[in-house]
Amino acid sequence: MEKVQITIADIARLSNVSKTTVSRIINGNYGKVNKETKERVLKIIEELDYQPNTLAQGLKQKTTNVIGIVLSKLHPFWSAVLEGVEDACRSRGYSLMISNTGDDPEIEVQQIKSFIQRKVDGVIVSPTIHNKEFYEELIKRSYPIVAISRKTPNLSLNTVAMDDIKGAWLATEHLLSLGKERIMLVVYPPNEISPRYERVAGFEMTLKAHGNNLGWVEIVEEKPGRAKQKIIEVLKEKKVDAIISTNNNLNLEIMKAIKESGLKVPQEIAIVGYDDSDWAELVEPPLTTVYQPAYEMGEKAAKRLIELIKSSENSESETTMFDPKLIIRKSCGEKESREYDHK
Repeated sequence: MEKVQITIADIARLSNVSKTTVSRIINGNYGKVNKETKERVLKIIEELDYQPNTLAQGLKQKTTNVIGIVLSKLHPFWSAVLEGVEDACRSRGYSLMISNTGDDPEIEVQQIKSFIQRKVDGVIVSPTIHNKEFYEELIKRSYPIVAISRKTPNLSLNTVAMDDIKGAWLATEHLLSLGKERIMLVVYPPNEISPRYERVAGFEMTLKAHGNNLGWVEIVEEKPGRAKQKIIEVLKEKKVDAIISTNNNLNLEIMKAIKESGLKVPQEIAIVGYDDSDWAELVEPPLTTVYQPAYEMGEKAAKRLIELIKSSENSESETTMFDPKLIIRKSCGEKESREYDHK
């Protein structure tokens, strides 16, 4: 049976006092409450096992000029995002608190509640899709919150993200233009995570538009070394002339798999990475990658959040979409490096 939610109003009614008096006692402010009333209220609280709504309490606190950011996982993309967030915060007099959830929905809620209890003014989050009711409550209470990198279907969250369909399209279109046909896109389990399933969608849409039925999606486990091993197995069994990665961690696993398979890049197989890390142009051959404007995304998310914090009115949610670029280097057979961001 579902537990009945006891409220301050219930405590006040049973104690025959005002809600203000109950609130004072809960918060340990006994100055204007006589001993008999205090003991009566505390007894009823204990008998009913009343648990204060820490979320609601936190939302009522005054501003502190502190912002929280809840990341899904720590990897190079987020380092650049954090730089953008921190610079925007610092220039506007805000400090930053950082948390990492490891993509655990329960930890996600716990961390946001913890931030609220610590009286942060607002939160930037890379959300899972499993906490819809929790975010609906925050939206209802007009708590300043901005989603970054991931889109949240059926939720009116302010969002800053990249056009991930276009990112995959740029990579696939480039390989097809070079005559590659047996293209494998490697991705961690999409699990309703928008950057992943949108990159898959962009890849498949581009293949279909070109009448290509030889390319395919390879889903790999999100554990160190598993992707490399899976790709080595695939390269033994199938003819592959190009691989598209879908994030920075996979870039490295794919490159290791190709090396251990004894294949030469780009002579025997081409590769397009995702996220343009500093090392991408230093490997041999330099890696063609889909560039995400991570710093600008972080900066925009922080600016938007501060706008929400300072606004006295409930504004409509808005989504800001950034365009990716293809940084063309030699890993696909090109002789010269260049950028490509076809509109």
